[in-house]
Amino acid sequence: MSLAWLLVIQWLHILTGIVWFGGYVFLDFVLWPTLLRLPVPEARTASAIIHKFAGPIMAISGTFVVLLGVIRGTVLGPINSFSVLFTSAYGLTWLAALSISILLIIWGAGWHDRAIGPIWDGDSLSSGAARRLRLGSLFEMSCFGLVLVCMVLLGAGL
Repeated sequence: MSLAWLLVIQWLHILTGIVWFGGYVFLDFVLWPTLLRLPVPEARTASAIIHKFAGPIMAISGTFVVLLGVIRGTVLGPINSFSVLFTSAYGLTWLAALSISILLIIWGAGWHDRAIGPIWDGDSLSSGAARRLRLGSLFEMSCFGLVLVCMVLLGAGL
């Protein structure tokens, strides 16, 4: 493959990663803290509207991050066999990043809501919802932090 394709795929991989990670940062550190301070009827309405638009953006960007990362590591990268994948530092780091990213996609696609549980209980905040949201945010940011560490290591050839 040409250098031009490598640069395009790398750029798109980074751009979609920024959108995906940035979306989680916005949701975890801006949206939820704001919604939890609003009256519940307003917060429920705003949450539903925002998630209607944010959900597809997050799903699409996360999916593209993974697909472009697979292309970057295999077709345009050094992973050309299972032996390279499982016996090289690069392959193991790439596999770790891929696994964590897939975990985040699964988390965002449905496990988040199951793990966090109901946020609203009628016209009030569900008991323990704020704490569960903070724990969910900690999980998400930890996963993204690990992926970022992997990306730095991969950039260094490890």
